[in-house]
Amino acid sequence: MIAQSRSAETHERQAVPTGLRYLIAFSAAALGAGLGRAVTTTYLPVLLHDVRDAPGLIGTVMLVNAAAGFGVPLLVGLWSDRLREDGRGRRLPFVTAGGLLTAGGLAAVALGSGTSYLVLAASGAVVYIGLNVITTAHRALIPDCFAATGRARATSAQELAMLLGGMLGIAAGGSLTAVGNWAPFALAGLLVPLLAAPTLLRVREPEAPRLEGGEKHALAYYVRAARRPGVRSFLGAQVLWVMGYAAMPVFFIIYAERKLGLDAPVASLWLAGFGVATGAAMLAAGRVRDPGRYKPLLTLGVALMGGGFLAIPLAPVDAAAAFALLAAAIGFGLISTLGFAFFTSYIPPGEAGGYTAMYFSVRAIASAVALPAVGWTIAVTDSYRTLFFLGGAATLAALIPLARVGPRTGGGTRLARRIQALPTPGWSDRWVGPLAWAYAAILALAVLLPVTALQSWDEAAFGAINSLGPGPDLLWDTLNPHTRNYILLGGVAVVAAAVTRRRPVLGVLILVLLADVVSWVLLESVYALYDRPRPEEVLDHSTIVLHGTWAHIESFPSGHMALTTALASAAWLAFPQLRRPLLAYVLLVAFTRVLFGAHFPLDTVAGIALGYASARAVFAVLVRIGVLEGDRPDPSTESGLEPPAPLPGTA
Repeated sequence: MIAQSRSAETHERQAVPTGLRYLIAFSAAALGAGLGRAVTTTYLPVLLHDVRDAPGLIGTVMLVNAAAGFGVPLLVGLWSDRLREDGRGRRLPFVTAGGLLTAGGLAAVALGSGTSYLVLAASGAVVYIGLNVITTAHRALIPDCFAATGRARATSAQELAMLLGGMLGIAAGGSLTAVGNWAPFALAGLLVPLLAAPTLLRVREPEAPRLEGGEKHALAYYVRAARRPGVRSFLGAQVLWVMGYAAMPVFFIIYAERKLGLDAPVASLWLAGFGVATGAAMLAAGRVRDPGRYKPLLTLGVALMGGGFLAIPLAPVDAAAAFALLAAAIGFGLISTLGFAFFTSYIPPGEAGGYTAMYFSVRAIASAVALPAVGWTIAVTDSYRTLFFLGGAATLAALIPLARVGPRTGGGTRLARRIQALPTPGWSDRWVGPLAWAYAAILALAVLLPVTALQSWDEAAFGAINSLGPGPDLLWDTLNPHTRNYILLGGVAVVAAAVTRRRPVLGVLILVLLADVVSWVLLESVYALYDRPRPEEVLDHSTIVLHGTWAHIESFPSGHMALTTALASAAWLAFPQLRRPLLAYVLLVAFTRVLFGAHFPLDTVAGIALGYASARAVFAVLVRIGVLEGDRPDPSTESGLEPPAPLPGTA
């Protein structure tokens, strides 16, 4: 163990910050990889279309990208780690081999233009295999060659180089198609290995520590590594935030045309602006030298991207949508730069290849799941707003596993150390997390209702309750939706605070208002995706008892129940002795919404779930940050911190 610790210290001393020239040479291979990927992803479908206009086949052929992105990193990462046993270089041989393989595949694509889908699919697969060999080995050089203080800068250089390479590949490829659709591939085949040359000539790999033992089989190794505390939580968060952004470039142009009224050239400029803002955020994040700031800024990035995506479809004007897109772009830049830099603190010495492989493979899996999931959801809901609602919800959900990733470094500024010293909010798993799951379940129910037997069952339950009659006029006058009822419900909690003095009045007022606002925002986001007809629009008026008319208002979930439950829940959470009467009130109101013919039963159930989850999440957050007093969890059992796993051979 002592020998291994000394090896790690030696390795850390060798990994020193370097200057701008070194970073330019270091990131040159990423520039070539970005160019090659952009050319292949953008213009290979064009060559396939020239052979045969078959969108289904084209989509199937392009799956080679996802397949290579999953399998190749896992092979290259572990293989490059184990090359040290033979005394050879570990990463640079793979950068060389990947560059040559990519060049050969691009040349094959150019020569095979106009032949067949099979030839182009095989050639494209070779290109993607080569590109993934380069990117995996190249990214693994960061923890090998850079100290923790320089890893954000190195990651920023790589990401910016890939972004620039992608933009050059698309722009140059578009110009070269005037010569022939094969021409972009010929140029890329020449440039990819040439651009890798500065990296190969300038970078020197430090001596890696020898590790004894370990699994001999790749599957056992990756299972063991992925289950390490901290690693599994980070990878889980990464799956969610990648699912959040993966489908955006594919569907954004269509969304902009249909919902924002922008033509394709203008929408493309919006995407270009997204790329510029992302690059600026990457550049700024690369200047962070304090490892203690990686996690707080990464968390900020996830919040900005998720919140920005959710705000885009709710924006009343194009300018507001552009501002929301800007926030999402800044968040994406922070995530792209600081995600891997933070992840490196969990990489044991000498195992950068295997852990980098997991980082890339998980990203490929999430992308492969997100694209068809978003596409089919858009098809079922007939709304391209789904793109941003699902993306925003998935991204914000990543905050939950990310919060469970405990810090692995004691460095940082005073503010960063204080942030790290705070108990990781495991409470979010119990209450903030269920809010995300409740929202996701409501969206899933909205998708299932029109295409399953749930609709007929809901209509039957509605008929059984509605047939009881409208009830006395007093019931209608008392419980029918009215601003008065909302004010009275909110006032219950505030008055209780003022009378009992058990909780601060201002804190309770904040709780009531935020619970209502959160439930309303989530409610409106569902309405933007799905407009379920009211019972009066579906059923024969002669068969139902209809007290009033509501056809002009969205039906699912019940807005009245969501807001009523949020207010009532906030009151009984602050004062548990009010739970029974307020719960009885909520259930009575839900019953009358069906009795009066306003809602189907599932509308009210979904509204209750949304309102309660919103209030409970807001209450948990306010208690946690000290706005409200509450029973704080035992730090030894509830903090959510995961103890650092021992390095191999030290247990």
